[in-house]
Amino acid sequence: MVWILGIFSVVSLLTLLIVQINSEAAERYSASTYEKKLGEISRENNNLEISSLQSNSLDGILTQIQDLNFEKTERVTYIKVLGGQVVSKKIEVDKK
Repeated sequence: MVWILGIFSVVSLLTLLIVQINSEAAERYSASTYEKKLGEISRENNNLEISSLQSNSLDGILTQIQDLNFEKTERVTYIKVLGGQVVSKKIEVDKK
């Protein structure tokens, strides 16, 4: 009877050991997968930062200005608003 209980205990402990080793291996694999994804995302983030800086650089802005056909202004005229006056334009719509 003692032998049967001893053999059962050894088999149970070996089974528990195998399950724990399998679980640890799966967790390590998941951790390495997440580390790889983190590395890829970090590289992509760096590339996006560089791209953003290049598109917002002075050369990029000058190119966009030329593409949008902006013109250099020579003289700026400001509209002066007196007190609380508001200017509006009345648009009449033909009702037919």
